[in-house]
Amino acid sequence: MHPFVYLLLSCKLDALMDFPLTYEQRKIVDHEFKPKQLIRIIACAGAGKTTTLLAYAKAHPQLRVLYTSYSK
Repeated sequence: MHPFVYLLLSCKLDALMDFPLTYEQRKIVDHEFKPKQLIRIIACAGAGKTTTLLAYAKAHPQLRVLYTSYSK
């Protein structure tokens, strides 16, 4: 089995963003990434990684993002 799980998430982003982002989350959401730049968000379970990525998608609707996740 391939170690990566590819997830296509279809949801209403507004319904998920009813609370303020942390300083660390806001830094990621506001960052201007370069084309084809790969990034890793490393944090413990429940730290808000998925919330951060959803906020990034909402803030940058013109971009296409592939979100992959790996768990041991």
